[in-house]
Amino acid sequence: MRNGILNKKGTNFISILALSFLMVLAMVASSNMILSDVMVLKRLELNIEALYIAEAGINAVLGDMAAQFSSVSFPVTGTFGGGTYTVTKQVTGGRSLLSSEGRIAVGGGRPDVTKIAAVEIVDTTPTSLSYILSCGNNVICLGGVHNGVVITGNLHANNMCTLNTANGQGDVSVSGTVTYTNDNVYINVGNGADCYIIANGVTFPRKTKTTKSDWKHAQVTFPAFDDAYYRKLADPALGGDGLYYSGDHEFSGGDIKPDNGLVFVNGTATFSGTCHLYGGVIAKTIAITGSLTQHKTGDYNMIVANGAAAGQGNITITSGQVGTDEALLYARKNFVVSGSRTNVSINGVIVAAGDIDLSDFQILVHYTYQSPTVDLGSTNATVGLISWNR
Repeated sequence: MRNGILNKKGTNFISILALSFLMVLAMVASSNMILSDVMVLKRLELNIEALYIAEAGINAVLGDMAAQFSSVSFPVTGTFGGGTYTVTKQVTGGRSLLSSEGRIAVGGGRPDVTKIAAVEIVDTTPTSLSYILSCGNNVICLGGVHNGVVITGNLHANNMCTLNTANGQGDVSVSGTVTYTNDNVYINVGNGADCYIIANGVTFPRKTKTTKSDWKHAQVTFPAFDDAYYRKLADPALGGDGLYYSGDHEFSGGDIKPDNGLVFVNGTATFSGTCHLYGGVIAKTIAITGSLTQHKTGDYNMIVANGAAAGQGNITITSGQVGTDEALLYARKNFVVSGSRTNVSINGVIVAAGDIDLSDFQILVHYTYQSPTVDLGSTNATVGLISWNR
């Protein structure tokens, strides 16, 4: 009887041990599963974070490219949250593929977590801004008696381009390309011993008269300026911190220093005397009869004649000296330089939707292409989105 009880107790004890062992195994297995799930969830969380970091890199680059498409140098690296991103660009057929790798360092000898985000974009910047001189109709340049026309950059006319020198003395030198769309490029070199024209890498000597029908190129496109956008930035009554004039205004000399670098004239802006403009000006018409020096300041480095009515929309320079540190000169209609020994030295871009007339043989012209710092407003998107890929 006693042995039977002991045997029964021993059997129960072994059963309890077996059950305990099984429970321990089950708990260990369950713990491993939970730990594995936690690790998977953690890895998933890191993957999502890495993707967000990659997208943050693309957004940062797009923000810079929106201001000026070609201003960004690749690769672009940066930090965001708990990781880093590296953005590269690949150009194919006029489209740009931005690829951004988001990376999170895990540590402990484990591999980093990385994710890729990509976006395909196209440059929608008005193509005229890639030229030192471009217009919607005709360009005419004349190298005159006192000095030549020196253009460092590319020149384009959507209709016709004419390069002339005075008959006895003068020269025209264009360091880049000279192109047209609808008509031709006409070369007319005077008889003087020192007369010549340089265009598209070709030097045309004295007495050359030729028509270049093979220098054809697609039409250029032009920016559009929203008066309401710029007035709001300039007019203190609308919350702006620039200078605003409700009608025609003459600047007779001195420093013109708006707080944010923008002057808005709701009429004709006339510059006489000796003027120094810090930033830019937008008006219905720009008339320069004295001396104007533009100094690069802020984001509005432009001299814009944006009037659409009859008699408006022109930039005319008729005497004195005009120089820019860095500016976009835009005429909704025509850009004209004339007058005895008028000296115009431009660093930046000159655009006219109508004609560019530099045909006065007494003017001095030195133009150098430089992409200006200009807020083009919401009407001139510089980045077109084609697709976004994760």
